[in-house]
Amino acid sequence: MARVEKDLKLQQEIQGLREEVVKTEKQVKKNSRGGKWFLSCGAIFLFLFLILVGVAVWFLAITGLVTVPIISQLVYKEPQPIHRVEAGVPLDVLITETFNSLITERLQAGGGNLSDRSIQVSLPESAITTSLRSLAEENDIAWFDSQKIQVAIESEKGVEIFVPLVNWDNNNAVRMLLTPSVENGIISLSNLSVSLGNFTFPSWLTNLLVKPMAEKGLESLNQKISSYISLENIELFDGKLDVSGSLVVEIMKF
Repeated sequence: MARVEKDLKLQQEIQGLREEVVKTEKQVKKNSRGGKWFLSCGAIFLFLFLILVGVAVWFLAITGLVTVPIISQLVYKEPQPIHRVEAGVPLDVLITETFNSLITERLQAGGGNLSDRSIQVSLPESAITTSLRSLAEENDIAWFDSQKIQVAIESEKGVEIFVPLVNWDNNNAVRMLLTPSVENGIISLSNLSVSLGNFTFPSWLTNLLVKPMAEKGLESLNQKISSYISLENIELFDGKLDVSGSLVVEIMKF
């Protein structure tokens, strides 16, 4: 009887050892899976971090904001305007002289009456360039090289505003390409595209941030033109804009 009890006790101890071994193995496997999961998540986060760093470095290099060794040589090229423009007569002077001369001729031809109020005026890119440079100087925008700002006009490409940045070794610049149109009797902008360096910003960001500022910059031009003419149409030619409409000035008779 004692022999049976001894064997039974031994079997119970062996069974207990087996259960302990199985329990230990399960715990080891669980810890192993946890370690692998942790390593996998760490690898994913590291991969995403490296992607973000790479995108940031690429963005800085292609915009020209920072010169990145090797990468900048591959993705950055000095921005160039569609063609060079020299300054001319200020736009406000040109508009005033043109309208005064035209009105005088019409009055003389009509015996003191403006029988013909239709009008078409050419606005050369040289005059627009001069006025834009003056505007930049008046507002003292520190980042812009106001003496090198220019407006180039081509019938196929549209209107380009080229704004060089100061104190940049890579000759960086902001370029705005747009198509002017007439809405409600004033000049408005469409198809606006903005680039910095060699990077073109998404259209949604351009329309949200840049377009309102660009249209605000047109206010002085619209005010000057609207004091003489109600705009109806605008056409692009190489080197100039042609605006047309009807004269709105009133002639006082004494």
